[in-house]
Amino acid sequence: MTPVRRWVLLLHGMARTSLSMVCLARKLQQSGYETWRLDYPSRYRSLAELGRDLTRKVKRRLDGIDELYAVTHSLGGLVVGHMSELPFRRLVQLAPPNQGSVVAGRLQNLRPFRRFYGPAGLEVAKRSLAPVPRAPFAVIAGNCGLSLANPLSWFTRSLAWIPANLPSDGLILVEETRHPAMDAHAVVDASHTMIMNHPEVARMVDGYFR
Repeated sequence: MTPVRRWVLLLHGMARTSLSMVCLARKLQQSGYETWRLDYPSRYRSLAELGRDLTRKVKRRLDGIDELYAVTHSLGGLVVGHMSELPFRRLVQLAPPNQGSVVAGRLQNLRPFRRFYGPAGLEVAKRSLAPVPRAPFAVIAGNCGLSLANPLSWFTRSLAWIPANLPSDGLILVEETRHPAMDAHAVVDASHTMIMNHPEVARMVDGYFR
């Protein structure tokens, strides 16, 4: 019997690269998945443009793939909502700003923010509900509000942009990750920057996909 080819697309977050998903990719490979860590210019295009470009790239590599999945980090979770032409079976979003970001909203009028984070960053700052992915999806949020791995978390906390009494990963409130169309929601003790490397995340992803 020919083994089923299960392929997981890994999309990084804003201003990151596919290298940020290396550890998660290795753990998923150990569970029997093939993985593709795909880079995209997160700072220079709108969410819809990024989704169209990535859809074209993925379509060219679908031959022979039996089951297509995706794991996204942060902005990647919004981009995948614009990839409805792809036959995903299930998706997992890590720390997605599904309801926008209060932090981005505070920063959106600053020229350095607008220049660095570009069109997609401004879309996050609008704090509107993210587009619904075509496939069933689950969300994993982080609640480590202060972390040395995420220096910006100390800045946001000191300015009270993220109140200390509200769980967050230092950049995104746990509540901001929720989406009314999601299948499931879980929280792990991780920062926004490093949530993909939390030891429970790969296990949760594999469990949801299966």
